[in-house]
Amino acid sequence: MKRTRRIGTILVLLAACAAASNARAQALLEGKDGPSDPVAVMLALYTNHPNFTATAKVLLEYKGATNQIPLPIRYAVADGVVASTLDITKLIPECADMFKELGLAETKCVFSTRSNQAVVIYPGKRAFYSVAVPPDRFAPKSVTRKKLSSETKEGHDCEHWLLTVKEANGTTTTVDAWEAGDLNGFPVQLAYTRKYSSTFALVTTEENTRVKVTFDNIRFTKPSHDEFHPAPGYKSYESREALMASPPGK
Repeated sequence: MKRTRRIGTILVLLAACAAASNARAQALLEGKDGPSDPVAVMLALYTNHPNFTATAKVLLEYKGATNQIPLPIRYAVADGVVASTLDITKLIPECADMFKELGLAETKCVFSTRSNQAVVIYPGKRAFYSVAVPPDRFAPKSVTRKKLSSETKEGHDCEHWLLTVKEANGTTTTVDAWEAGDLNGFPVQLAYTRKYSSTFALVTTEENTRVKVTFDNIRFTKPSHDEFHPAPGYKSYESREALMASPPGK
């Protein structure tokens, strides 16, 4: 019994440590009003690429250059519907088994640029929840472009553009985009600064974070239907809190 309790205590401590790192990563994908990932919004603006998949290495820099979280995310886009998938086990491999056991290893956020509804899916829990988002969340009010230079990024000859994106709520995000000529202008790298809030141990922190995104494994083929929908048999919950309180899926 004592050994079991010790193991349980160790797992709780590991979960707490992992959650501290995970909080900022989750803040990128899940806001209180639904997905808050500006990268997904940026990708939706590239209407000359209506269908594609790509993997992204996302580097979050905050409190100077000493704290950096490398974050792997997979994106899939089909006709205005965007799915972003985070596998937390690649971010915190030492806790991979624990996250899998809890059903929290993978998070997928799906939204459409044509609706104000988003779906967040947890395959490990075989569950999902839907959330209404403010109108025009994924349809910026205006976008202006300014060419800065011609550069080479990730082995591609690119045009470096400065995008100023004004959202419906008045928020303005300035994005550096390196668009590859051999990929018909697809952005092989994006960089921007945004203020994120994350909650851990009932304490909410908010600070500016520099986000740098580098894409690879880019494929201009239409993703399958399964990329954007919960699998048959997944249970729907009314909120993220209700889903988190549920047991892992079987």
